[in-house]
Amino acid sequence: MNNAPAKIEYDLEFIAKNVRNLPEEVVCAALEYGKTKASQLREINTLLEGVIVEKMKADNATKMIFKNTSGQEMIATLKTGSVKCDSKDPDIIYQEQGFDPLEIGEYIFKPSWSKAKEARKLGRNKQIVIDNLFKPGKDTITF
Repeated sequence: MNNAPAKIEYDLEFIAKNVRNLPEEVVCAALEYGKTKASQLREINTLLEGVIVEKMKADNATKMIFKNTSGQEMIATLKTGSVKCDSKDPDIIYQEQGFDPLEIGEYIFKPSWSKAKEARKLGRNKQIVIDNLFKPGKDTITF
């Protein structure tokens, strides 16, 4: 006689609709599965998009007509990537060449938790102000 517990199978749609009434183990398993599939889909989409971009560039095309999985005609449009500066210190490089860095950018204050954490250790009003400015982000689950 088999004394093993009965195996129950749920699909993701059922779990999503009944998430508050299911055991945490089921919800965690579904969450881990979803995160894994999402990661795989991101990789697949990146590969597919890369191939289409490559083919459209080779054809010097900015539009491609295709039918989606429902048979509906659609148009894929090749968009140019946004121009950005990846240099770590463009302001210094620009200034060293005799130009005003404010011509190509702007200085922005960027709060830093690692710096604030140190300043917070001094306590009193400084700690209160820092605690009011810096709030923890959204909690997440990792596997």
